[in-house]
Amino acid sequence: MANERQGTERGTAAERGICCAGALAAVVVLAILAAPMLSGRVYTYNDLGNYHLPLRLFYARCLATGENFTWIPNLFCGFYLHGEGQVGMYHPLHFVLYYALPLDTAFNLELLSSYPFMLAGMFLFLRRWEMRRDAALLGALVFAFSGFNLLHYIHIQVIAIVAHIPWLLLTLDGVLRQSNRRKASTHLLGFILLTGSQLLLGAPQFVFFSVLVELLYALLIFRRWASGWRIAVVGMGMVLGVLVGCVQLVPTLDALRHSERHDTSAEFRYTNSLHPANLAQLLSPYLFNQRFYPQETSTSIEGSTHEFGLYNGAVTVALILFLLTRWKHLGERRLLLRGVLILSGVAIVLALGRYGLLYSIQLQIPLAGVFRCPSRYIVLVHLAMAVGAALSFEHIAGMVRRRERAGLADLWPLSIGVAGSVLLTIGALFLATERGSRLSAALYVASPAHALLGTVLALFAAGLVATAARGSRYALLGIVLFAVADQGSYGLSFIREKPPTAGGTHRGEGWMTLRTFGDLLDPPRGVDCPRIETWQNAFLVKGYRLCGGYAGLPPARQLDYTRPASLRVAGVGWKRERRRFRKGKRMFVEFTPWERVPEPLPRARLVARTIVSANPREDIEKIDIRTAALVSENLSVEGGSPGQAMIRHEHPGEITIETVADSRQLLVVSESYHEGWRASVDGQSGRVHRVYGDFMGCVVGPGKHEVRFRFRPSSLVIGKQLSLAGLVLAVILFAGVRLRPAW
Repeated sequence: MANERQGTERGTAAERGICCAGALAAVVVLAILAAPMLSGRVYTYNDLGNYHLPLRLFYARCLATGENFTWIPNLFCGFYLHGEGQVGMYHPLHFVLYYALPLDTAFNLELLSSYPFMLAGMFLFLRRWEMRRDAALLGALVFAFSGFNLLHYIHIQVIAIVAHIPWLLLTLDGVLRQSNRRKASTHLLGFILLTGSQLLLGAPQFVFFSVLVELLYALLIFRRWASGWRIAVVGMGMVLGVLVGCVQLVPTLDALRHSERHDTSAEFRYTNSLHPANLAQLLSPYLFNQRFYPQETSTSIEGSTHEFGLYNGAVTVALILFLLTRWKHLGERRLLLRGVLILSGVAIVLALGRYGLLYSIQLQIPLAGVFRCPSRYIVLVHLAMAVGAALSFEHIAGMVRRRERAGLADLWPLSIGVAGSVLLTIGALFLATERGSRLSAALYVASPAHALLGTVLALFAAGLVATAARGSRYALLGIVLFAVADQGSYGLSFIREKPPTAGGTHRGEGWMTLRTFGDLLDPPRGVDCPRIETWQNAFLVKGYRLCGGYAGLPPARQLDYTRPASLRVAGVGWKRERRRFRKGKRMFVEFTPWERVPEPLPRARLVARTIVSANPREDIEKIDIRTAALVSENLSVEGGSPGQAMIRHEHPGEITIETVADSRQLLVVSESYHEGWRASVDGQSGRVHRVYGDFMGCVVGPGKHEVRFRFRPSSLVIGKQLSLAGLVLAVILFAGVRLRPAW
């Protein structure tokens, strides 16, 4: 009895020590991630500098001045930014961060906060299954610092949504398995608010992923613990969560309807399908150049490290391989392992996209069928692997506590990972001699030394797992520390590379001060025009107005902005193009020098002649755009000499113009047309017309008038009303469950 008590005490002390070491390792990774913030800098690589940072600067300025942040006039000649969604403008956390803090601090905190939030959620979810603390911590570390989550740091809204998934599983489990109705009602309210929070962050593809996981989990535990009544309550909770998020969801559906993404080809939606060769990453993370094998199509080579990074740690693979031979020893844990295997298998097949069999089914699902990048299902693979690693670690720790040693029959699966990585290294050696051959893989495989590194990692991981399974407590500690070091170095080495910044035209450190970021831009000299035509949102930081831009839901436009007439109507004074070119087996991007556009037209002007056109793209080349405007219906303007139009006040989503004319004429404003624009002439309601296909106008009578345009989309009004209704109904449902006599 005394020996058993001493063994238990030693096991508890070892568990505590492993938890402390794991927590310290997590702090080290988070500190490295936070290095730019601690030195007054911000991350600027890829979408961070060319999308998130410029648009959050606009958002912060609008919050500070009380202006309308839903419409940004400096992008795409005016753009429904809130509808596009990725800034998450109505999320409470974003409100607080960007209203109360300087931009650089708020931006860094938004990026960094997702990781500890994810760590805590995964830890608590695994503890909900009564796992050991060290096992739960390992699972949390593996997921939070997974290849997907670290490589996708450039998509901060995506990581924020993914960070909700463990918390949603925790609250879902509480509703389905909690016997105490008060606790169950609290979990239900949390489930509703977390669902709404996900939608408010504005990346619906990952909300869809989350819903898939939640449905699978509900099905997994339904037969043993849940009841029809509880499932019904969860269903109501999910509906109410969607209602809470409608202030973002409804405008996003509106933006999708007006976007070029509304009706895309299947070829586009298969973009970034994970090539099956990338499964080799699980055993050899540095086998390929840029760490991935690209997707080749007839016209291009697609892929990027952050989209195709499948690796999730050598020790994670070793732990899962070991666990597969211990199936009969797992007891109730078999249910969770079954879910791990189903989720990881389905997610991998979906990630393969065009190379798999399931993604074509998703293309037929309303709304979900518009999503692209099947490779993003990797996040669900990594979620499943994290749970599997925690299960295996817990089982091995139990063996150590019981002084049970695994035999060769249990350890042989570890050789699969080692043998696979060895074969990949041999293959890399062979391909290194075939660089000049027609073997496509020879151009994508890195040096044999990089492949050998994968073998070393696999050997070390297998050795740690085998040693732990043979009874070593120190090996358990080694597993946790090696997992963090391996995954952390994989992700952080990508983050700390020196990639292009400021929209892709300069070399930099990937993080810098806001001032340095703006100084790296190369605008055209002597800009004296209202707009420039470029793909680079980074120019918004310096206050430039863009005719084009970059967004997830770019607006569908009728004019061709490579042609002079369209550029002149848009008021563009300078333009540059982004060109993609192929060199060998790789695609490159470059920007052409700035080119002046002659005679850009004023932002607001009057025309006395209109022409009805069903094809503005072609007809604009056939008219004198200085004196005539293309419209979709007869407006009965009266001709004569064009009057004068002067902009008196302009703010985001609001323009006030004074007009003077001697006849009924059309006021043309080079601001993007949207059904949400409202016009008033001298305080009386007017009608906003579509002009030149892409811009807006309003008919004014003779004399002097004040015309006021205001952006007030009905989708936002409806979304706010639905969100408010969702919150009220959520409180009612919470109270109903809490007061129900039986649960």
